[in-house]
Amino acid sequence: VVLISAIAFHLFKEQINSLVKIDVLEKLKLEAELDFLKMQMNPHFLFNTLNGISTLTKTNPDKAYDTIILLSDLLRYQTYECSGNLVLLSSEIKYLQQYLALQSLRFPKAKIDFQIEGQITGLTIFPFIFSTFVENAVKHGVEKVKDNAYIRIVIEILNKRVNFLVENTKTSDIQDKTTGVGLKNVKRRLDLLYSKDYNLKIEEKDDLYIVKLNLNLVQ
Repeated sequence: VVLISAIAFHLFKEQINSLVKIDVLEKLKLEAELDFLKMQMNPHFLFNTLNGISTLTKTNPDKAYDTIILLSDLLRYQTYECSGNLVLLSSEIKYLQQYLALQSLRFPKAKIDFQIEGQITGLTIFPFIFSTFVENAVKHGVEKVKDNAYIRIVIEILNKRVNFLVENTKTSDIQDKTTGVGLKNVKRRLDLLYSKDYNLKIEEKDDLYIVKLNLNLVQ
C-alpha cells in the first residue's frame, strides 16, 4: 500500500510539474506574441514623416525642427516607455495627441477634434490599443481626402471602462475594415489581452468611417 501510494504521489507530482511547465511555456509564448504585435511600427507613417522632414529642411526649417521633436517624442515613448505590459492612460492619450500634432504639421488644413471625458488619473491600459485606429483615420481621413478632411476622437471614462470613438471623413474608396495588417494586429491583441471583455464596432455612414471600442481599464 505504501509503495502504491508513493508511486501514485510521484506520478501526481510529475503531472503537476508537466502542467506547470506547459502553463509557463504558454505564458512565454503569449508574451512573445504580444511583444511582437506591440512593436509593429507603421512604416507608412514613418516614411511619410521622414520624407516630409526632408522637404521642410529646405522650405521651412523651423517647422522641420518641430516635426523632428514630435517624432523623437513618439519614438521615445514607443521604445522606452512601453517596455512593460501596462502604461498610464494619460501617457497613452499624450502619445495620441503628439501623433495628431505631428499630422497637423503635415496637414494644416485638416480639422482634428480630440475630446476627453471623465477622470483618467491613475488608470492604466495596454499600450497602442487606440493608435492603430487613429493612424487608420489619418491615412484614410486626411491623406486621401482633398477637401474638408476631418477626424474626431472621443475618449470617455465611465465606471473604470473606456468608450473610445474615432470617426473620419472618407473617400469613395471603401476603407478597409477587416483585412489591413494593422487592424488584424490590433484585433489579435484585443483578443489576447481582453479575451471577450471588449466590444469593437466598425461602421460606415455616408461619408464617415466610424470605430467604437469599449473595454475595461486597470487601476
